[in-house]
Amino acid sequence: MAEETLRRTPQQARSQQRVEEILQATADLLVEEGYERLTTSAIAKRAGISVGSLYQFFANKDAILQALAERYLEKMTILNEVVFTPDAVYVPTSVLIDRAVEALVAFVDKNQGIHQLFDAPWILPQLQVVADEATKQMIVEVQKIVLGKAPHLSEAHAFVVSQALLQMVKGMLSLVETAVPEERPALITEFKRMGVTYLEAAIADSGESK
Repeated sequence: MAEETLRRTPQQARSQQRVEEILQATADLLVEEGYERLTTSAIAKRAGISVGSLYQFFANKDAILQALAERYLEKMTILNEVVFTPDAVYVPTSVLIDRAVEALVAFVDKNQGIHQLFDAPWILPQLQVVADEATKQMIVEVQKIVLGKAPHLSEAHAFVVSQALLQMVKGMLSLVETAVPEERPALITEFKRMGVTYLEAAIADSGESK
């Protein structure tokens, strides 16, 4: 987490835990109430601390959201290492998609509010920078896999495929995240089917404009 998002960098375990509680409370409330109803008072109450304690670490609500975004970006870097493994180019498409979908679903389950934070129309300019960087990195990684599986495609064509695939992933993840428990298994199955079908069709493409 960048130090400029914090008024005071926590050194002791207790202070570090308090920052974690503030970030978790913010993520929970972002999902439940939305950005417009998110206040520092509500965050402090959910975290079980006083507003004064919250202000020891963060200047305002936007600073907390910035810190949360940076935390998610750190975790997304780790996620990329799980999804985009060295063997990604060589494993069957069905195996690759199955592994990726399972990892992505588990990620959003553990990081509630990530879509509300990065994809909402109210997104702050500094958060947009973070979101754009994360998206750019994922597109680059997907493009490497597409080109590895289909070297006959141009880089430009593979880039378009990667963009389309990533948008599909975002939409399906949001749908899975908000679905009632009994609907999730079927949605995840369709998520995987869509991924396999599209990627296999894309890498079989001649790459020529029609």
